[in-house]
Amino acid sequence: MVPSWVSRVLIIEDHAPTRAAVTAVLARAGLKPTPVGTLADGLGARAADYDAALIDLHLGPDSGIEAIRALAARGLPCLAFTVSDDAPTVLAALEAGAAGYVLKDEDPAQVVRALQEAVQGRTPISSGVAGHLLRALHPAPPEVHLTPRERDVLIGLARGLTYAETAAALGLGIGTVQSYVKQLYGKLGVSSKTQACAWAIRHGMAR
Repeated sequence: MVPSWVSRVLIIEDHAPTRAAVTAVLARAGLKPTPVGTLADGLGARAADYDAALIDLHLGPDSGIEAIRALAARGLPCLAFTVSDDAPTVLAALEAGAAGYVLKDEDPAQVVRALQEAVQGRTPISSGVAGHLLRALHPAPPEVHLTPRERDVLIGLARGLTYAETAAALGLGIGTVQSYVKQLYGKLGVSSKTQACAWAIRHGMAR
């Protein structure tokens, strides 16, 4: 069962000074960080031992996308943690299963909040990344037909709301929202919440 509060955090970062700094920040915030420096070490971690993972996307010759894909598939909420804010990189991370995307120059308190939001089922994205992404993409009308209510549900999820929060905002039951999400998966050709959010971002629906 996914915990409601983040404590044990796996950090996959190959740059030793950054790894040490992030470890210290999380420790001061009362979390229990476990830093590793290679993709192999990250892939070898037991997802059940952690509540969330903070993953650099540029691990020397390797890509952190692979770690995100593998660990997210094991049920571990993963945050992309990088200096890259270009649209293709952001979308690649989200499509691989990242629960969120945080820039390395983000305020330390925001990184902690993003980890918490990821564990709670939200999709935290640094404001600079979201703004850059929306400017870089050229929203076009979706090629699929969504009902007004389906659009409302998708917009809520793309803005980082949980199913319960989306239901409350729209005056619906959680079961009804989940039914809409299943319909959206079929229409959008996706199989996860993060992929649906990536589709919504592509089409300018996360404003």
